[in-house]
Amino acid sequence: METIAERRRRKLIALAQANGGLSRLARACDVSAASLDQVIKQTLMQPKQDGTRSAKALGDASARKIEDALHLGRGWFDAEDAISQSDAPIAQPEPDALLHALNVLATAISNADELTRLSIEPLLSRLAQRPQESGTISRKLYQELSGRTISNERGETEAAGQLFDLDVRKTEQSGQRDRISAKGSKSN
Repeated sequence: METIAERRRRKLIALAQANGGLSRLARACDVSAASLDQVIKQTLMQPKQDGTRSAKALGDASARKIEDALHLGRGWFDAEDAISQSDAPIAQPEPDALLHALNVLATAISNADELTRLSIEPLLSRLAQRPQESGTISRKLYQELSGRTISNERGETEAAGQLFDLDVRKTEQSGQRDRISAKGSKSN
C-alpha cells in the first residue's frame, strides 16, 4: 500500500515533468526548488533522537501551496488516484506574463529575417501540438531568434528561464532596434 509520502512524491514528479521541470514548477507555485528536489531525491533528514533517519517528504503546507497555485483542489496530493505525466495539470502563467511573452515573441519574429522565420515555423507548430515540450521548444526558439545560447547553474543550455521570462530590450548600441534577450542578462 502506498503511503501518503510516496503518493505525494509520485504526484510531485508527475507535476514537475508536466510543467517543464522542477525549477519551473517551483517558480509557478512560489515554493523552494531545492526543497522539492530533496523530496524527489528522497534526501535523508537529520537523525531523530532515536537515531533513525527518514527521507524528506512533501509537507502539508507545501502540498497545499502547490495545490492552490495550480488550482488542483485541496487534498489532490493525498487522493488515491493514478496519475501520469500526461494527466498532471500544467501551471498556467499569469495573463499579463503570457501577453508580455507573446508580444516579445511577435516582436522578435517580425524583426527576424525570412530564413529565421522559416526555421522557427516548425517549432511554433510543434509547440501548439506538444505543449508539454515547451521547455525544449522555447530554448530552440530562443536560440533561433537570438542566435545565442546560455547555460544554467548546472551547465545545461537553456533560454534564460524559458520563453515566459523573455524580455524585449533596446540595444544599447543603436537604441532603435528591439532584440530578444533574457531578463537579467546584459544587453550588448
